[in-house]
Amino acid sequence: MDSVLAKLEYIIFENKETHYVVASFSQTNTYHLFTGAGRIVDPMEDQEYELSGEYIRHPKYGTQFKIESYKKILPTHEDAIIHFLSSDAFPTIGKQTARQIYELLGDTCLEQIKEDYSILYQIPKLNQKRIDIIKKGIEEFEGFNDTYIQLMKFGLDDRKIRLLEDTYKDKVLDTLKENCFLPYYEIYGFTPEEKFHVIAGIHTSPMIAGDENGDSFSMGKVREGSFVSMISDGMGTGQEAKKESRKIIEVMEELLGAGINESQSIQLLRSMMILQPEKEKYATLDFFQLDLFAGIGTFFKIGACPCLLKRKNDVEIIQVDTIPVNLLLHTEKIPIYRKKMESEDILVMLSDGAFDGFSQNGLEMAARYLKEMDVVRPQAIADGLYEQITTNKEFEKRDDMTIMVLGIWDRY
Repeated sequence: MDSVLAKLEYIIFENKETHYVVASFSQTNTYHLFTGAGRIVDPMEDQEYELSGEYIRHPKYGTQFKIESYKKILPTHEDAIIHFLSSDAFPTIGKQTARQIYELLGDTCLEQIKEDYSILYQIPKLNQKRIDIIKKGIEEFEGFNDTYIQLMKFGLDDRKIRLLEDTYKDKVLDTLKENCFLPYYEIYGFTPEEKFHVIAGIHTSPMIAGDENGDSFSMGKVREGSFVSMISDGMGTGQEAKKESRKIIEVMEELLGAGINESQSIQLLRSMMILQPEKEKYATLDFFQLDLFAGIGTFFKIGACPCLLKRKNDVEIIQVDTIPVNLLLHTEKIPIYRKKMESEDILVMLSDGAFDGFSQNGLEMAARYLKEMDVVRPQAIADGLYEQITTNKEFEKRDDMTIMVLGIWDRY
């Protein structure tokens, strides 16, 4: 990790809620201009910072310094010192008094004051009240930095940091070190904020125009921080297939909505099927859950086909171990696959009707179509894939079709 001393020249972009900032900086010793991006609370133009991070190559905006942490540096030049001491952080200390302090103590006056506040008694006509104001202003400048920046490293936003400071005062870091889960029990409103959000698109088509599609699907938040999408393909086509696939989806929706996790939900679903051994028709299940806090995707499949994941310009076929429907009752454990998802990922879930119409390499052909598409809107991708697949001369429609596309984006 690199460390750079630099002055913030001007702010290009600032999100006051998340404190994400893009700004132009000039390096202190070389005057080299560069763009820095990261979290900075209340960024100030002309303020000098010690930035920690690394230079990265952004695919759209070029070379940037990715700011992992920062520290404000007390001014050491005349104009900056006077501007600092006469700012809103030091009420009643105007430019005249600020200049008087600088002229008596020089470029290192702020460091001298920080080390020994009694040095302020050397300033003529500076009463105790104004000395206390200067002392408090410099202490807050320093103290805010240490605690606040450390809490930001934990991924906390301004609202949560204020709640922590109001509750634990100067013991915030000690409290978190002892028990980092304590605020969730002791502070009302201290809950995680979702980092990711999902935009979905869907295209469905029955095998025979006018008939009911035997596939069923579901997508949306089942509880705070959890987005779930599912496709169930009933055996055969039409109304009977729809009846079976809809049951699977409804059962999973009820279990997940009740707060039962995905592993327990699928085992309960399996148990319910064991209680119906005479049943000959079953439906497949293609399941995906995204943790909107951490970005972890969970996949499991019962008789379902692979997914396609488009990340930047590459397309990956996600081959998850799947349990054949007819062997589900004899399987003790359902294989679950987890993968870290990233912002701008495009996930495509398909029922097998989307590529069974090809005599061979249907999934690979769908992956190629996805890679060639130059759109990011999930609905446009779903419609485009359907059009590309069904108009291919080698495709013969043999089953109902469902194409679900999920676009995953970072909120920040």
